[in-house]
Amino acid sequence: GAKEFSVDLPTPKNGLVVSAADFGLNENVDNAAAIINKALEHCRKTGASKLVIPRGTYKSFDGTQIIVQDFEDFTIDGQGSTIIINKNLRKSGPSTLSIARCKRTLLENLNFDWDWNSNPLASVVEVVGGNDKYFDIKFLEYEDFPQKDVRIGIFSAYDPKTKSVGIENGKTLAFNMFVGRGKPVETQWIASNILRIKTKNPFEAGELYRLQHSYYEYGCVSMLSNTHLTLRNFNIYSCSGHAFTVSGTQKYWHFDNVNIVRPPNSERRAITTTADHLHIAQSQGYMKMENCEFSLGADDCINMHDNSLFMSAYSEKSLRTRNNRNEILYRPGETLELRYGDFSPTGVVAKVVAVRVLDAKKKILEVEFDRKLPEEKFG
Repeated sequence: GAKEFSVDLPTPKNGLVVSAADFGLNENVDNAAAIINKALEHCRKTGASKLVIPRGTYKSFDGTQIIVQDFEDFTIDGQGSTIIINKNLRKSGPSTLSIARCKRTLLENLNFDWDWNSNPLASVVEVVGGNDKYFDIKFLEYEDFPQKDVRIGIFSAYDPKTKSVGIENGKTLAFNMFVGRGKPVETQWIASNILRIKTKNPFEAGELYRLQHSYYEYGCVSMLSNTHLTLRNFNIYSCSGHAFTVSGTQKYWHFDNVNIVRPPNSERRAITTTADHLHIAQSQGYMKMENCEFSLGADDCINMHDNSLFMSAYSEKSLRTRNNRNEILYRPGETLELRYGDFSPTGVVAKVVAVRVLDAKKKILEVEFDRKLPEEKFG
């Protein structure tokens, strides 16, 4: 296992505490994120050590991103508050909370959720009829589905006993998986909770599905190049997109009682996060997770791209990429450890000497190294 390491908590330089309530935050506003940003900017200017969000349930419906950037020895205490988000699921945009380039920073006692009352992220539906030109679905959790401009995203076979997806030989079909890609299907409301989808019918009457109305669109918490960052007593009850993303040079971060779970006594919650629970694109490692629960999301639970990528053999000294993902890893001068397709070591560490475009349209590149490469296995 990994060697033990510690993640440092803030060392306050002063006792200055700022309350977001002093900047207009209350439970009646619908622009909580914008108000919190004003309070954070005041903290930055005054050198405050802590921002307090008085316990409450707050709405952020204007699309503003909460920006926690370039703080050092700083704490945000939500005191058990919940911030509810609502955005247009036919569009995409930034995450709800950005934490970037912070050092010895703590966010605690804070929850995030989605506005399910007016804009559900997913629904349990039953196929109730159709022919070769359309099929009808019934929203089982609603007498009157609240979002009439509903996005038809991904159908996943649903088990009513376990209240989850993942049925042996069950269907998973994507109709509008990515916003902006492809033409959304045409729909027509037949009743207040029955929707006709005008396309070739792939289903059988009586089948149950979890229908996602969101996938990758926004995300909840994005973290970039932080050092000694701690999230404690932090819950994401639901969100559009990834719950947590990590990128850049982030290292030494700690999740302590960080959960992705349905809130207590919740109804009509077929999903928590509509994409990955935790997506690590890049980091420098040194992460701790303790007392955490991730559940009922979509896509991956914990996905660590984290400074790795797949290539295939191209020539004696070069490899061919499958796309241009993580180009930062194989710029000329970078040194890579090579492994076989089953992740076993090749024993070869090689330096990149050149990168050439093989297929500009598909963004496929040739990466040349300074030595002869081992024979490809398990590609």
